[in-house]
Amino acid sequence: MDGCIMRPKVVFFKDTKPGYSIMDGCIMRPKGQMFIVAGIILVMLLFSLSGLLSVYGTGQEKTNLESVAVHRTAENLMREYKNIAGVATMKGDVNGSAMVYLSNFSDMARDDAGARVLYAFAFSNGTSQKFSVTTGNYLDGLVNLTIYATDSTPSSFFIGVVQDRTNVTREFSRSSNVLINITLNYTDNEGSKAERMTLNASALSSVAAIFDIKAESAEGFARRKETYNRSW
Repeated sequence: MDGCIMRPKVVFFKDTKPGYSIMDGCIMRPKGQMFIVAGIILVMLLFSLSGLLSVYGTGQEKTNLESVAVHRTAENLMREYKNIAGVATMKGDVNGSAMVYLSNFSDMARDDAGARVLYAFAFSNGTSQKFSVTTGNYLDGLVNLTIYATDSTPSSFFIGVVQDRTNVTREFSRSSNVLINITLNYTDNEGSKAERMTLNASALSSVAAIFDIKAESAEGFARRKETYNRSW
């Protein structure tokens, strides 16, 4: 035995020395005792470490699942916004239908999913030389907005402050059948921003839309920004 000197079973106390112990005919040296204690401590540390790793792994898995969920929420919302824009194009009053559908869905997205959204919906009637731009602010704060449009009269509309959960619409005249670049310049609580989309103003009726969506959870957020175009 390592660290142990075997002696006859009957051992006199005078045979012992300081620092030695007598166990059934075996004098244990301090070296053997230290190995036993170190082994016990090591086992305890391994059990503690495995518990900590288990807790960390569970927390990391929860965070990953929540991150996936918030990204899927943003994707699903974007899909629905684009579907709504498509449905509005099949109605007699395209712009009026879009205003109602988009505002109602944005209220629901805010209340049910905590989503913050800014959208713009432009519609050009092929039988006239006019087009309208509707902007919806669902960013949970005030927005200061100006709309610019190329080859149009006027070339811009300064709208000013747009309240949260509010739509505003402005109408432009177009000079010819061209691609019209529409720019939204706005300032919110995060600073100044610009969003752009292109409207195919021609003899056909056409729609252009842009959706900027931010879905949030306790672990973070996901943001998606896409445009939609259709002519018929």
